[in-house]
Amino acid sequence: PQASGVSSQQLMSGQRQRAYRLFVPPGYDGHQRLPLVLDLHGSGGSSSGEARNSGFEAVSASERFIVATLDAVDGRWNVPVQNGRPDDVAYVSDVIDHVAGRVCTDEARVYATGFSGGARMTSLLGCRLGSRLAAIAPVSGLRYPGPCNGRPVPVLTFHGLADP
Repeated sequence: PQASGVSSQQLMSGQRQRAYRLFVPPGYDGHQRLPLVLDLHGSGGSSSGEARNSGFEAVSASERFIVATLDAVDGRWNVPVQNGRPDDVAYVSDVIDHVAGRVCTDEARVYATGFSGGARMTSLLGCRLGSRLAAIAPVSGLRYPGPCNGRPVPVLTFHGLADP
């Protein structure tokens, strides 16, 4: 099985070399299917900064789920989608497959979250990857990228520390 802790992962997506940060909780033995949380940084950010800000890795250690913290090309997600820029929806889908090839993943419990620009990307993922996501939780950047096809996706959203 994939060793527990943090590792840097590389994959090809859309003919581009891409990377993401993978956290596997302590005690992972390779037999139990674990939920996966996809965590997306804000515009200009990075996976390491998002991992510090979100704190999901610490929560994962006690609640037992996998965290994949993704990196946008040049710190900017392709949302709204522009031709000639990386296909970040395909990248996220490729990351789900990449993680599932390394860690026993419960593919019925894959969740996406992100902050600001990452939240806008998370909103787009809810629209375009709804068949692969159990729910989304955009933080400070919910956006309706519709029209959307497919099933409705549960959404939990926050817009700041004062948001009850």
